[in-house]
Amino acid sequence: MKTLYTNGKIFTQEGFKKNLLVEDGVIKEIFDENNEINADKIIDLEGNVLLPGFNDSHCHLFSLAVNNSQLSLKAVTSIDEIITKGKKYIQDNPDLHIIFGRGYNDEYLLEKRILRKDDLDKISLDIPIIITRVCGHVQTLNSKAISLLGLQPTDKVVGGEIEVFGNELSGVLYENAMDLTEEFNSLFEVSTIKQMLLEEIKKANILGLTSIQTNDININN
Repeated sequence: MKTLYTNGKIFTQEGFKKNLLVEDGVIKEIFDENNEINADKIIDLEGNVLLPGFNDSHCHLFSLAVNNSQLSLKAVTSIDEIITKGKKYIQDNPDLHIIFGRGYNDEYLLEKRILRKDDLDKISLDIPIIITRVCGHVQTLNSKAISLLGLQPTDKVVGGEIEVFGNELSGVLYENAMDLTEEFNSLFEVSTIKQMLLEEIKKANILGLTSIQTNDININN
């Protein structure tokens, strides 16, 4: 199949040209002359610029897919609202094995404090829950997530903190301690990961990206 893109500004190493001919997905010719081309399909670019597909040499596609598929808490104004949203999220996604949430800001909450495990336990005691503050430097885990990780009040992390009140874990992790939750990525079904990645790839295509190098693939995902 031949497709002719015409009446455009098509970037080449020799400057801009007006026409581009594609045959069976392969660029065959870029030219200025108004040659008679027997094309199956003609697309009038109406004077717009046509550029080659872009490459992103450093991105985090898996993290982006996870972030865009998780429970969004950007507009919440209270811990009660977070609990309500969390319960509804479970109802709307009954096949979930884990819940990731992100975006709340304790400065905007009625209670003016960081989430604790007791708050998230009100959402579920059966599904691990990991909620990340808007800054990306603080996470809160429910009791199920803490149990699965085997965390203890005496545990230490270089460059991070596992918060303890008295002799009990609060469920709050700071900085490098958040790396401990990366193993939860393994709880995603392969089919779910594929669908999540495909959705992000479609968004990248819309923005003109046709190839990427992702920087966040590891043994856990």
